[in-house]
Amino acid sequence: MTLSLLSRSTQTIPQNRLPMIELEPLLDAIEAAATLRMHPKTLKKKARLGEIPGCHIGKYWRFRISDLNGWVVRPTPADNFHVKTSWQKRADDAGSATCKLITTVPV
Repeated sequence: MTLSLLSRSTQTIPQNRLPMIELEPLLDAIEAAATLRMHPKTLKKKARLGEIPGCHIGKYWRFRISDLNGWVVRPTPADNFHVKTSWQKRADDAGSATCKLITTVPV
């Protein structure tokens, strides 16, 4: 009886029929917080409230750098709300000047 011993280099490995998917590396809460220059607890709280994109894997928060970049550059409702204030000086009939604060909000 002869045993055929094949080394691993000569064995054929079946090719996986599923395509390989490149996944973007994920940051943990400490790395993401350092990137955004905020405390990790603040980052986790904002992620839990849905203010910052992140995913909860097990008991850990993970963040994609591309999602964080998108969150930083996204327009906020406060960006669309500009208040312009100016002082308007008027003279009344008696000759004394009065100042009035004018506030305008563009629509």
